[in-house]
Amino acid sequence: MASRMADSELRTVLQQQVFNGDQERLIIPIPVMRSDDRRRRVRHICLAVRRDHGFIYVVKQDKRTFRKKPEAWSLVNLREIDGHSSQGTRAEPALEFDLIFQEKDKRFKYDWTATTVSDKNAFLVQLSKLHRRYGEQAPLKFTGLDEVLEDELARAALEVAEGKERVMAHGVPSQKSTAEKEQTLTVTQKEQEDLEHVFELSRRFDFDGEVLVQSLTQEMSQMESANVHDLMNTHNDIDNICRLIDQSLAELNKMDEKITKYHGLVGDVSSQVTMMDETGHKLKLQNRNIKKLIHDIGIVLETLEFQNSYRLILMDGNIMDPAKLPEILEAASVLSRILKASLPVGFDFHPAVIKQKRTLDNLRKTFGNRVAGNLTNVFTAYSNSQHQKREGMTLPSHRDWCQNLIMFAPAVRWMKENISDPPMYQNLLQTYTEKLGDLYRREQSEFFDKVKARVIYTSEANNSTKVNPEYWLGWEEEVRLTASDFTDYRAHLEPIKVAFHQVAKTVLDEQSFLVEFFSLSTDNELATAVSGSALNVQDSAFPTASGLSLSASAMQQRPGLMHQPSMLRTDTPLKMVLRQLFKNVDGMLGNIIASLDKGNRLTNLGLLVIILEILVEVEPVCPYLAKCYGSMVITVKKNFDGYIREQVMSIMNAKVPRKVRFGPLPFVCNFEHFARLAENFFANSQRRIELDKAYGILIRQGIFEGVNRIANHKDCKLPPEVVFLENYHRLSDILSRLKIASLEELRTDIRKGHNLYRKSYVQIMLGKPLLQVQVFFDGVDAKIQTSGVKAHEVGFRQEFSKTELRRVLALYPRAVVKKGLEQLYKKVEKQLSDEENMLQAVWRDMQQEFIEQYKNYTELIDACYPDSKITFAFAIDDILKIFEEIAASH
Repeated sequence: MASRMADSELRTVLQQQVFNGDQERLIIPIPVMRSDDRRRRVRHICLAVRRDHGFIYVVKQDKRTFRKKPEAWSLVNLREIDGHSSQGTRAEPALEFDLIFQEKDKRFKYDWTATTVSDKNAFLVQLSKLHRRYGEQAPLKFTGLDEVLEDELARAALEVAEGKERVMAHGVPSQKSTAEKEQTLTVTQKEQEDLEHVFELSRRFDFDGEVLVQSLTQEMSQMESANVHDLMNTHNDIDNICRLIDQSLAELNKMDEKITKYHGLVGDVSSQVTMMDETGHKLKLQNRNIKKLIHDIGIVLETLEFQNSYRLILMDGNIMDPAKLPEILEAASVLSRILKASLPVGFDFHPAVIKQKRTLDNLRKTFGNRVAGNLTNVFTAYSNSQHQKREGMTLPSHRDWCQNLIMFAPAVRWMKENISDPPMYQNLLQTYTEKLGDLYRREQSEFFDKVKARVIYTSEANNSTKVNPEYWLGWEEEVRLTASDFTDYRAHLEPIKVAFHQVAKTVLDEQSFLVEFFSLSTDNELATAVSGSALNVQDSAFPTASGLSLSASAMQQRPGLMHQPSMLRTDTPLKMVLRQLFKNVDGMLGNIIASLDKGNRLTNLGLLVIILEILVEVEPVCPYLAKCYGSMVITVKKNFDGYIREQVMSIMNAKVPRKVRFGPLPFVCNFEHFARLAENFFANSQRRIELDKAYGILIRQGIFEGVNRIANHKDCKLPPEVVFLENYHRLSDILSRLKIASLEELRTDIRKGHNLYRKSYVQIMLGKPLLQVQVFFDGVDAKIQTSGVKAHEVGFRQEFSKTELRRVLALYPRAVVKKGLEQLYKKVEKQLSDEENMLQAVWRDMQQEFIEQYKNYTELIDACYPDSKITFAFAIDDILKIFEEIAASH
């Protein structure tokens, strides 16, 4: 009751506030929400009538007031209503509904959500009524209505139709109703005579009312008397009619008895006919079932039929004979097809079918045992056979043996697909892994012993012939590299390069065999790449065998170690088998890397390049090798980083030179040779980022800090500016010659530092050669700044008079200035080394600095002592000539 009162009040308020102003009558309002409104704001859709036209409005409530929104639609344009409910169901009617309008050639759809189902149904019913009542529009289409709403709409349509009929009855009459009225008002002949008689009486009695009433009363009495006599005369007729009715009822009873009797007879005949029809139907059904059974039995016999010749081949055929193997495989294929065939419904449980299937299943297991036993013998014999030892650093190849076994791949695949209990395929794979794993371990142990011996021999030979074999930058003196040094270092790395390529070749050959023979690969792209490519082993001083290689396009598609993390980190069956076959490879390669690192830390430079190059080749085709070599890269990267840190420590531990004039420090000069060696290794590498990072560490944390430490060391006999000046100059020249792109920005910073230290050194060494003049003008400047004396008035002060100025300038004749500059030149000459040729550049900077001071003094004289004609005993030309004479004399 409260909700209805609230609805009534809402309707009243809306009518008064919103619709009265436009002379409209509100029919029904309902609260709704827009389906696409995330804030779920409630609005009201109102159905109103104005001048026999229906409209739909959206009303928004602001606090306690309501106002129309610009959105309004005419019922003339309404074409379709979608109720969002499943057709013909009563379960959970939807709250959503769509109104679809059409204006000209455009259709507009508006989605709304009602708060209750009753509000939605009431609104749609009123909308349907108004659409039928006002206007002659196209019929309204309804979709998505539940049964309740359909019933309500049907009743509404009926009410509208009845309302129109009543309107037609009480409104403008049709042609038919007018004719009926005219027929009803027509006067009969008797009535016409009575009316004329009444009128005649009225004229006769001269319109006397009482006489007229008496006359009429008398005539009425006569008429009633006549009617009574007529009624009495019809009594006999009524008795005759009743008698005839009784006779008719008796005849009907007799007829009903006959009909009942006949009906019983007809029922017996119908029952017999029905029984005959059922019997005929059963016979037809039985006949059809017999035919279908015969057909299904034929299918079963044809499906389960297995020729005796096939049975004999599978039981006694020589599996190892290549000529008979195709027939055996054909028989096995037929057997598997029979066991997998689907039979008609019900035959799977027939005893004969069960027996035949059991027999065929036993035959399948027997044949599988024969295949597994023969292949197990082959694997065992090959693993125990004595293989010929190979000369040089190469791993034995098993390609020929694998190629001979490929013909048994269809049999192994048949075993994998058709026999799961017992797990013959898994047992065969495990046997292969164990037998071939032992063979690979023996071969790899022998191979890696050779590689390790060659590594140790090469390391000892190189260390015995070189002063600084590991090329420490902090060595006490510069160590230059020759062309033979580059060759020696590459030869030192050749064994490990061959080892990595040989292992990769063997693993890829084995992977190709496993993919084709055991069908282990689940990656078609991987299988294609492995089976159709080869890894190139580069030419070297040691004999090598050709192996699998990877195409350039595949290398470009997967250039990095971590580009395919899911493939590298997922243990597929293929990856697990390879890990079991080559489980000692990681340790053996790690031992060789450790031996190289222990013999000569410098080899980590080239070792990182070698492993990265081969990793890029094997990564796209072999996840196992990618993971194995990836761990090697991490190990070598750690060794490389450790070597760089030790290089930094060697720089920081470098001794301070004992010479007075030692020039560029050895570790600065050694950096150039180290960089040339590194660039030779990384010339075509795709992972230069490691080397560029090492360069930055060596320069920033090593060379910069080392120069700074020595420059400020207590035992250093040179000014710090000289140490910075000469070493930054040499380092800038080194980077200019190397032309390393990653160090260009650092070279610019070094150049700026060099210029800064050179300027600082010039200012410190030159100082103030005209010291008394500088002291004099410092006093002048102080007087002007503190006492407020103007520049041209300073000469009137006794301590800054013209006489005092002439006295100070007289202290520096040309000869005195030249002598002081000669002493300065000798001092600078003792500090700067000849290697960097910095003396002339520094001397030119001192000359320029001296001239700048001279010009500054001259400007002060002109400003403070105008028109005094006081000048130095020498001019700028004299200064230039003095500097030139001093430089020429030395």
